[in-house]
Amino acid sequence: MLRTLTHRLTRHPRSTFTAKLSDLSIKPKDNQTVHYNLSYPEIQQHYLKNKEGVRVKTLNDLVNSIDTGKYTGRSPKDKWLVASPETAENVWWGQVNQRMDPVVFDQLAEKCVAHFQGLDQYYIYDGQCGASLTSQKRVRFYTEYVW
Repeated sequence: MLRTLTHRLTRHPRSTFTAKLSDLSIKPKDNQTVHYNLSYPEIQQHYLKNKEGVRVKTLNDLVNSIDTGKYTGRSPKDKWLVASPETAENVWWGQVNQRMDPVVFDQLAEKCVAHFQGLDQYYIYDGQCGASLTSQKRVRFYTEYVW
C-alpha cells in the first residue's frame, strides 16, 4: 500500500520535521493527494505509473532514466538569497551569491504555492545535506514529479 496523505501532512517516523503545509500557506484541495517520504519501492511504483521516464538496462540492473530537456546540470549564476539582517554580514555576496529583495521572494513564493495548490498530487521528501553530523542540515523538497 502506498503511504499517501490527503488533506494533511503528519510526521513520518523517518522525519524530524514538524512543519505543516499550512506553514507555507499550502492548503491541499479536497481531492489532492500529497505523497510523503516514499520508500524506494513506492518511488519506483509512482515512476512507472506516472510514466516519468524509461527503464534502462545496465550491466548489473535496470535503472530509471529521465530526460530533463535542454536545461540540465548546475546553474551557478542562478543562486539567489534573500537579503536580510541575518544574511547581510554572513554571506559572501557576488556573482554566485546574488541578493534577492524580500518582496521579490514573497511574490515568487506566492506563485509556487498557487502552482502546488493547482496540482492533483505532489511529493514531499525530508532529507539531510552534508556528510558531517555536526554541520548537517535538514532539507525538505516539494516536487511535482516523484524523482
